Amino acid sequence: MAIFRYKLQNILNVREKQEETAKMEYAQAQMALNEEEKLLQAIIDEKNAYIEEGVRLRMGEIDPVKMKENENFVKSLKEKEEKQKVQVEVARKAVDAAMYKLTQARTQTKTYEKLKADAFDEFVKEENAKENKEIDELNSYRFSTKT
Repeated sequence: MAIFRYKLQNILNVREKQEETAKMEYAQAQMALNEEEKLLQAIIDEKNAYIEEGVRLRMGEIDPVKMKENENFVKSLKEKEEKQKVQVEVARKAVDAAMYKLTQARTQTKTYEKLKADAFDEFVKEENAKENKEIDELNSYRFSTKT
């Protein structure tokens, strides 16, 4: 039996490498998003802690200096939180872009894999036809030599 050689194998190999690269880029973007979200959560937790401290300061003996410091910390943390939300959104968009790129790469790879499967099926059909022709010729020869 002949050996199957896919004419577009080099292109399929390139598409598979592109898909692997897209997978790695997606994983990196997802990790960056997770880091940005963790940082945002840390800022929110710190802000909430200062807000709780502000409530306690108001319940006890009133110290205007500590209360003003607390208000300033809360204000700066709110600003920091808003900036971090922007960073999270940027990271989320990067994840979406990486996912789109990965989806496109997968589609292209699947297309070439389908073409390869179709070419292999055609190859198998041709080989079977050749084999059947050889068998027919052999049977014809055997029949003609007997008579």
